[in-house]
Amino acid sequence: PLMLHRRAVLLLILVALGGTAFLWWQANAPNRAARRALERRGEGYSLAELTALAQTVPEPALWEVAGWRAWEQEQPSIAQTCLLRARSEGALSPQGYGLLGDLSAEAGNLEDAVSFWEQAVVQDAPQAGLWRRKLAQVAESRGDWETALEDYRALLQRAPTDPELICHLGMLLAVLRPAEAPAYLETAAAPASPCAALAADLQDALVRGNLQDDPVYTAVLVGRALGGRGEWHLAAEAFRRAVERNPDYAEAWAFWGQALEATGQDGSRALETALRLDPASLTAASLNALYWRARGQPEKALVYFYRAASREPQNPLWEIEIGATLAQMGNISDALAHYRKATTLSPDDPAPWRSLADFCLQYGLEIKETALPAARRSVILAPEEAASVETLGRVYLRLGDLDSARRFARRALSLDSGYAPAYLDLGLIAALRGDDAQARRMYQTVIALAPDSPAAAQARRLLQP
Repeated sequence: PLMLHRRAVLLLILVALGGTAFLWWQANAPNRAARRALERRGEGYSLAELTALAQTVPEPALWEVAGWRAWEQEQPSIAQTCLLRARSEGALSPQGYGLLGDLSAEAGNLEDAVSFWEQAVVQDAPQAGLWRRKLAQVAESRGDWETALEDYRALLQRAPTDPELICHLGMLLAVLRPAEAPAYLETAAAPASPCAALAADLQDALVRGNLQDDPVYTAVLVGRALGGRGEWHLAAEAFRRAVERNPDYAEAWAFWGQALEATGQDGSRALETALRLDPASLTAASLNALYWRARGQPEKALVYFYRAASREPQNPLWEIEIGATLAQMGNISDALAHYRKATTLSPDDPAPWRSLADFCLQYGLEIKETALPAARRSVILAPEEAASVETLGRVYLRLGDLDSARRFARRALSLDSGYAPAYLDLGLIAALRGDDAQARRMYQTVIALAPDSPAAAQARRLLQP
C-alpha cells in the first residue's frame, strides 16, 4: 500500500508538472510567434497578426516589421504609425528610418523626411547612398547649394567612379568652386559620359572666363552654359552670384531674370533692372521681349525686338523673333515675310531655313511650296544635324509620304540617339499605319527622354484615351 501511495503521489506530481508546463508553453505562444515573425521578417503573417503581436509582446522591433508589411500593402498611414512606434521605442533600423523618410515626403512633410533620412545616413547602412542622394536633391530644390555640394562629395566617396555623380559634382563646382571643377569636368567630358556635351560647354566657359581673369564674367559664362543645357536652377545660382559681386552688370541681371522665369519664379524685377542699368543692351531687350511674349503681351515684346533689329539689321535671329511675335498676334502673312527675310540675311546658315520650315508646319502654310525646299536646304547645309534632318522628315510626314518621313526620322536618330522629336515622328507614323502598340512605345520614349519638352507634352496628349 505504501508503494502504491508513493506511485500515486508521483503520478500526481507529474500530472501537475505537465499541466504547469503546458500552461507555461501556452502562455509563451505569443512570444514564440513573435520570434518567428521577426526571424521571417513578417513573411507568412498578415498585417493584423503582426500589429496584434506587437501590441501583446514586448518586442519593439515587431512594429517595424508591421510597418513594412503595411507599406507593401499600400497602407502608408498605418506604415508610418507603426514605424514611428518602433522609433519611439528605439527599435527602428536604418532601413526603417529611410522608409519613414519616404513616407513623410509623400505626405508632404519634407522637414520630417529630411530628419529621418539624416538618421538613416548617420547609421551608415549599405543603402546610405540612396538616402544621401535624396538629401542632396532636397538641398538643391531649396537652393541650399553648399549642403548639396557636401552631399555629392560624400556620395562620390562611396562610389568614386559613378559617372552621374562625377557630372553633377563638376556642375556644382563650376558654380561654387570654379578652381576645383576642371578635374571633374575633364572626366565628365569623356565621350561615354552621360553629360559629355554639358561638361565640354562648362570647360569652355571656365577657360574663357580665366582668360579674362574676371570671376563675375566667368559666372555668367558658366550660367549660360548650364541654361543652354536646361540646368536652369543651377544657372540661376550662377547668375545670382554674378549680380551679387557686381550689381551694375546689366547682362548678368538679364540672364538671372531669364533663369528665374525658366524655373517658375518671377524674373521681372531682374529683367527691369537690366534695362535700367543699360537701356541699349541687346541681351536685356531680347530677354524682356521673351518675357512679355510668354506673358501673352506680344505687342510689348515687339517693341524690344524691333529695337534689337534696328541695332543689328543683319542678324537673322531678330527677324525670326519678330515673325514669331507677329504670328502670336495673328498677323501670319507678315510673320512669314520676316521668316523669309531671315533666310536672305544668312543664306548659308541652316537655322533660319529650319525655322522657316517649322513655321510653315506649325501654321499649315505652303508645306510643299515653302516648307519642303526650306527643310531640304537646311539638310544640305547641315547634313549631320539631327534637328534639320528631323524637320525634313516632319515635312514629309505632313505631306503623307510616310516612307520618307520614317527614313529621315531614323536618320536623325542615327545622328543623335536621344533626339526626342524623331521618336515622336516615328510614333505618329506607327499610329497612321495602325500599329498602336509601337506608337505608344515611341510616345513613352519621348517622355522618358525629354519630359519637359513640347514633344513630351504632345506625346502625353496622344497617349490619352
